[in-house]
Amino acid sequence: PTKGNIISGRKLRATKALAVVSEDRASADERLEVVSEKREQLVQDVERLEKELEEKKKSLGVVEKEEGWLQKRVQLRSVQEDLLNRRLANGWEDENEVEGVIDEEESPERAEV
Repeated sequence: PTKGNIISGRKLRATKALAVVSEDRASADERLEVVSEKREQLVQDVERLEKELEEKKKSLGVVEKEEGWLQKRVQLRSVQEDLLNRRLANGWEDENEVEGVIDEEESPERAEV
């Protein structure tokens, strides 16, 4: 091969390689734009979801606190209902003592009349 043929072959191969590399670069540039936009959208979605998660955590804390308070309240009201039902069914503990005192107080007055 002559020096000119070698140089010509190199230029031809370099020209074809340049076309392939340029085409690949253009394709990569297009994909890079698409991927960069997608990444930006995903970053925004993640930030939005993190904010939403924080709000939900705060709401959960409030609801859990209220739930605990209401459970205690329901338990207390249940005990109060039981006690009041027992009093209505069986009377008060001091009812017999009071009736005895009232009976004794009424007896002397009736004896005087």
